[in-house]
Amino acid sequence: MTQYVLITSPKGGVGKSTVAQGLAVSAALAGLKVAVIDLDRQQSIMRWHRRRPANVSKVDAMECQWDAIDSIRTVTAHHDIVIIDTPTSVEEHIGEVKSLLGFSSLTLVPTGYSWADRESVIPWMKTVKAYAPAAFVLNRVRTVKALVDARRDLNRSGLICPVEIPTYEDVWQAQEVGLSACEIDSAKGGRDITSIWEFSRNLMTAGVAA
Repeated sequence: MTQYVLITSPKGGVGKSTVAQGLAVSAALAGLKVAVIDLDRQQSIMRWHRRRPANVSKVDAMECQWDAIDSIRTVTAHHDIVIIDTPTSVEEHIGEVKSLLGFSSLTLVPTGYSWADRESVIPWMKTVKAYAPAAFVLNRVRTVKALVDARRDLNRSGLICPVEIPTYEDVWQAQEVGLSACEIDSAKGGRDITSIWEFSRNLMTAGVAA
């Protein structure tokens, strides 16, 4: 059965596409047939996918518009895992987002650690976690004190992935050539991205078992 992972956050600049790319590649490296759905008008996923070398793990990428989300399950029925990357303007499409939540096995809410990030994503978590297992993913982490404060605030509203994506140049440089840092043995941040996939897989497995 195909499992769907929704990557969504109302806050811009928190690395939704980075998380989506990393999950997709990690799942593919684990031997699964993977697709990524790009709902963002900026087409970050599609541009990344066009840069991917031919000799790396296979990840399918597909564009989709908000008015065509009903077709997602049909066109991805032969995949094991489908990662759905949403744009920032999710509140403007709440009906469509709820439809996506209705068939998603897991929702990940990427966020930075600033107060502005937290004020944006905490109310959003209250919406998404009513539908399926959901967790925050802290991204672009730098300072220790701000990270501790962010964990405390986010923990009051939802589950937090125990691994963050640090601010490493390797993460962004890998994307420029259509890769994820988890595909490069020496890249900093690669093991962190793989760990987020493992956390997601465990949550989905627990949801099926329940």
